[in-house]
Amino acid sequence: MSAKQTKGESLYPIRNGQPQLMQSLVCFVDILGFSQQTIEAFENGAAADFLSRIRKALSSAFKGLRRDDELLQLFPSSTLYEVKVFTDNVVLGYPISGVNFGEPELVDILQIFSEYQLCLAAEGFLVRGGIAFGDLYMDDDIVFGEALIEAVKLDRGGGSPRICLAPSALDLAKEHLKEWPEIKSTPYYSELLLDADGEVFLNYLGHSLFAFPDAFFPDLIENHRETVIKGLESYCDIPSVKTKYEWAARYHNFFCTETVERYPIPSHPDADPEYGAACAEIQELASQVIKLEEYASQPSRLK
Repeated sequence: MSAKQTKGESLYPIRNGQPQLMQSLVCFVDILGFSQQTIEAFENGAAADFLSRIRKALSSAFKGLRRDDELLQLFPSSTLYEVKVFTDNVVLGYPISGVNFGEPELVDILQIFSEYQLCLAAEGFLVRGGIAFGDLYMDDDIVFGEALIEAVKLDRGGGSPRICLAPSALDLAKEHLKEWPEIKSTPYYSELLLDADGEVFLNYLGHSLFAFPDAFFPDLIENHRETVIKGLESYCDIPSVKTKYEWAARYHNFFCTETVERYPIPSHPDADPEYGAACAEIQELASQVIKLEEYASQPSRLK
């Protein structure tokens, strides 16, 4: 269903009985290791507790995806995107308008999934996925299109817990950047990061700063740290999984360190005291850095 529609309606039209493909942004994400966690919960007799935990986490995360439900009641024509959810899987299709060739839609989808990813990470669940651009069709029963295939490929690659931009979406962003004097002036500067392997991914921890300096949410960063450390400890003997938490730890540390550097406590005597207090709170992120060496694997004799 769409973010702001009732069942049976769709942003993607049917003309003369034929469904119409539309140029769209699409994001596909799922929870890292969800099937394995479910199996382990049943094996350990903790299925009910796990169900309660995942239900709470997803209910909170889905609020952002369904943020416009109330608006639909007032403005039925205000639908922007379609969403399909199956437990840990989410597909969002966002047709682009002629305004700035998809820039508002791409910025919106980045912000939507930054909130979604951070919310789940703070509750103990890391996600992985991709954002692509191309032809798409969605209704209550089907999702079809080359953009979906490209986004799913990024998720199915088995890589780090990050939401990456597919080449099609990255090319679209590069076209938008041509209209700006410098990248630091754009929303993409805060919403995206370049990884060591050349992939561009969603800077979801940055969502904790979305209301800065009026508000900052350090509890989300603290919870993210706990999630990552728990994963490093729980999967210390499973290298294929542990490496994913190591990536999350490096990203977490980068965010904490870089944010502390970006927002030093102002020393000017005429500085806004409220801004100074907010920056002082930011400085506390230095204590949230994960000491990765404590979780490093050590060589051992053959067994």
